[in-house]
Amino acid sequence: MSQLTKVGNQLLESRFQTFNASYYHIYKVKKSRAATTFVFNRFYNTQTDSGFVYYNASNWYAGQFFYFKVFSVGTTASLIRNSSYRLLVVEQNLQWNLPKWGTLGFG
Repeated sequence: MSQLTKVGNQLLESRFQTFNASYYHIYKVKKSRAATTFVFNRFYNTQTDSGFVYYNASNWYAGQFFYFKVFSVGTTASLIRNSSYRLLVVEQNLQWNLPKWGTLGFG
C-alpha cells in the first residue's frame, strides 16, 4: 500500500503493508454482561519506506470490561514494539450510567 503526502511543493510516498486481526466477545456473568477484546496489528515496512513512527511494528491490545446496571469497569493493556522501542500502556476505567444524560467516566 502507498500513501502520498504533500509537504510544501514536495510529494512524499510512504509504503507499507499491514496485517490486522481482532476478536470481540460479549457474554453474561450471572446477571451482568462482560466483554473481552483482543486485537493484533502488524506493519511491514522499513524506516526508509515510511514516515511512520510505527515502521515494522507490532501492536497487541487486550481489554476486559464488565457492565453493571449503574456502572461499568474495564482494564486494557497495549504493547507496541519494533526494533527501536517498546511501549506498554495499561489503563483502568470506571464509568457511571446517568439516565437521560449519558455516562460519566474516569480512567
